[in-house]
Amino acid sequence: MKQPENKKTALQEQIRDFRIRRLNEWIKEHPELKMGCNSHVSQLRHGKSAFGDRAARNIEYKWGMPDGYLDGIVPPENNFVSIRYFDTKTYFNRLDREITNKSLITGNDLLRGIDLPRTKFNGLFSHPVSENTIKLLSIQGDTMCPDISNQDVLLIDTSIQRLVGNGIYVFIMYDLVYVQRLQATPSGIISITANPQYENIAITDSMENDLIIVAKCIAKVPFQIQML
Repeated sequence: MKQPENKKTALQEQIRDFRIRRLNEWIKEHPELKMGCNSHVSQLRHGKSAFGDRAARNIEYKWGMPDGYLDGIVPPENNFVSIRYFDTKTYFNRLDREITNKSLITGNDLLRGIDLPRTKFNGLFSHPVSENTIKLLSIQGDTMCPDISNQDVLLIDTSIQRLVGNGIYVFIMYDLVYVQRLQATPSGIISITANPQYENIAITDSMENDLIIVAKCIAKVPFQIQML
């Protein structure tokens, strides 16, 4: 049986009012996001824009809310993002080539993962990212010292597998694994080390076919055990 139009409209208004209330609660709890300055958010709060399912999910995604938050169906524990180690063994096994220094990037016997508050997680990025592509990686070697030291733990974005601006990347070239800064220049890409004991590498156009970008490094995790 088709629902009467007046009942359907009343239900839609209840859902809209509930979502507005939840939106206002999120704004109040997260002043650092400055959501109130956003024109679209302002229109939703004042009922000047439709607050349907699609709009609700987009707002949740853009502003770091757990899925379903605006509908009140999310348990509190989903306010955290669980970040785990990048499975390098599985990744390298998928590549149809012989990687000769896989041990450069490894797992970690002490730290298997971290849980970050969702707001803190989203604050690391200038654009929405999928939490499933952000991983932890432990670095072996000193080519990026003092910026990155041996056994430092990094956050990497495995969805970035091409050069999208200068930065530190995990990449493979000539079957060797590197964690170095890549910089685009008119003559090609330069792989730059931070440690002066190692030379930079000029990656010419003819060499780019042998360049496989695995991920971009986002941040260094401040994890270190100090004995008392």
